[in-house]
Amino acid sequence: MKAIAIILAAGESSRMGVPKALLEAEEGMSFLGRLVQVFEKARAAPLVVLGAHAAQIQAVHPEVHAVLNPRWPEGQLSSVQVGIRAALAQGARLILIHPVDAPLISALTATRVLVALEHSAAVIAACDGYPGHPLGLQADAARALLTSPASTLAEAAHRLTPKLLEVEDPLILDNLNTPEAYLRRFGHNPRGV
Repeated sequence: MKAIAIILAAGESSRMGVPKALLEAEEGMSFLGRLVQVFEKARAAPLVVLGAHAAQIQAVHPEVHAVLNPRWPEGQLSSVQVGIRAALAQGARLILIHPVDAPLISALTATRVLVALEHSAAVIAACDGYPGHPLGLQADAARALLTSPASTLAEAAHRLTPKLLEVEDPLILDNLNTPEAYLRRFGHNPRGV
């Protein structure tokens, strides 16, 4: 079954001062570059949703398949919907939704979520009982997100009653969206690639 991983990278990154997609996750590798590798290893084609810094991100990552969310100021759910429409148009049967500011998950975690989607319409990775990322959806559940009355991704996902999939990957809980969070994770101030 065709699987697509939607990477959400449309936000303004105002607190970071650098587009989060271009922050360094490893020596010379950006958050976005690392996630692309993770999802390719898991056999889910990466699809990046861009917005505020689209031109800058595409200049650094011209090889990445991207779609633009012109309504990115409306919030994350609008980017999810743009990504889902694009993924379904490409024939996706399984969809992963993942924010760019949780770049250190393992490929095994992504693979396990995809496998769990064989038996559940919606799955979310969890560690020690805490839900994290990615959110996995079968195509019909993804279509339901397109018409959800929810105003946030968390609320829309909750309405789908996803199965929690326990994984041994605490990095699924990362939310590296402030300089302080970045410093705690990497031991130095945020820097771009």
